[in-house]
Amino acid sequence: MSILFWNGIPTTTQVVVVARSTTNGDCYLTINGVDGTAVAADTAVLDGHVRLEFDGLSPDTKCTYTLTTPDGTATGQTRTFPASGSPRIVNYSCEPSVDLAGAREIARLDPHVVISTGDESYAEDVYFNTVTQAIDVEQHYAYARYRRSGNVKGDCILHRFPFGAVVDDHDFFYNDGVDNLATLQAYAVSNRDASYATMTQGQFDTAVANAMLATQAISLGNPVNTDPDAETDAFYFRFECGDVEVFVLSQVVSSPSRFRPLFGTGVDVSLCGDDQIAWLKAQLTASTKAHKLILSPKSILQASSGNPDTWYKYNDLYPLLTWVHANVTGVMWMGGDFHSAGLFCSEAGIAAGNQGSAQGLIAWNGNTNLVNGHDFDCVSIVNSSVGRYGPATNSGVSSLRADVRDADAASVGNNDVTRYSCNKWNGRHGVPHYLGFGLADIDGTALRGQFINLSGNTLFSARVEAGSNKLSFKDIAISV
Repeated sequence: MSILFWNGIPTTTQVVVVARSTTNGDCYLTINGVDGTAVAADTAVLDGHVRLEFDGLSPDTKCTYTLTTPDGTATGQTRTFPASGSPRIVNYSCEPSVDLAGAREIARLDPHVVISTGDESYAEDVYFNTVTQAIDVEQHYAYARYRRSGNVKGDCILHRFPFGAVVDDHDFFYNDGVDNLATLQAYAVSNRDASYATMTQGQFDTAVANAMLATQAISLGNPVNTDPDAETDAFYFRFECGDVEVFVLSQVVSSPSRFRPLFGTGVDVSLCGDDQIAWLKAQLTASTKAHKLILSPKSILQASSGNPDTWYKYNDLYPLLTWVHANVTGVMWMGGDFHSAGLFCSEAGIAAGNQGSAQGLIAWNGNTNLVNGHDFDCVSIVNSSVGRYGPATNSGVSSLRADVRDADAASVGNNDVTRYSCNKWNGRHGVPHYLGFGLADIDGTALRGQFINLSGNTLFSARVEAGSNKLSFKDIAISV
């Protein structure tokens, strides 16, 4: 039978693999003829999912392993992290179901780690269209983008490179997640299936429990967050890879009660929650790395009225960016969920209405940030799945903006901070949209972020020098 397994996030001396066994018994890894510590799978605990660790390896070392479970064996590859130097860190979001070419492009880059920040319902074509699907825990495991042995996409990424993941509101039980049965029914009957009209509270509770079980399972491969300022069993985490420290935020924070709150213009709510924000500030302050990469399920600086997939709809984004500007340097942001690619940058001290200014951005309450006094340096790359590309306009390195437009030209970010944008081509309405992903590495003394399309072309790149949060250099490849 095929075995459910995927690589986790390593350290410089340890690799991690997560596996699921449908039969109770020992699971272990074998590397270079040596068996690692066995862990007993128990189908009554996390449905038989286990975290397997193999220690004693050298930094920046690739290895092939054999996974042994009561269900059979499988082979995979992974690697340890480098202790210093430039890593290759891939981040993607909103992976479509036709992304094998994109998976191959990721593999071609030979990354040190791949991080998914959610919105992967498209990857498995599972959207809980019926109540029957919603109360079937196996559907949630598929929804949480698991890959089995022999799956070609899984073999390109999850069985070959270190992998970490957080879920977003589109993955946790239901698209644009809801926190009560009545709200779900009001939307689902018209958008999914009439069976939701008779969904019971017990079925709703079962679906939520299944979603949490799947979220806990997919998180087994992530570093365990033992930071004293983190919530218990927090899904957000951090790790060091070479000369970069990576901070991965989560919308499902630690329990269903800390799922992304509902928003609306004039609704004063936090996306991350006070505890996650406090953790991020504390760990950014304590970081000894000159380069810091923050990965978020939501896009940063990109704004579109009426769309819940951007962070600006919540009250915690701009105060956080203001705090980072005042207290931390060497920070680059990557986000997703908005089905677009873009480079969005601001620089403190530029008046509202001028290119590069953050002061004119729309805040959660519908006002501009000029009212709230927010003013900051920020470099943000949005790298969720995108559509067909129109020609890029590049007016030179000194230009503040070079934009791509297509059928969804209205759904672009605030022009003051937009340097480059390329939006999906009607992807929500049956027209295929294709994978793009972000790549972060170190270029000289700067942290570099790039957006790469299916063909391996870099559509744009940006650099943040150590000691700064400003955009230091960019180049935009012409794409047709």
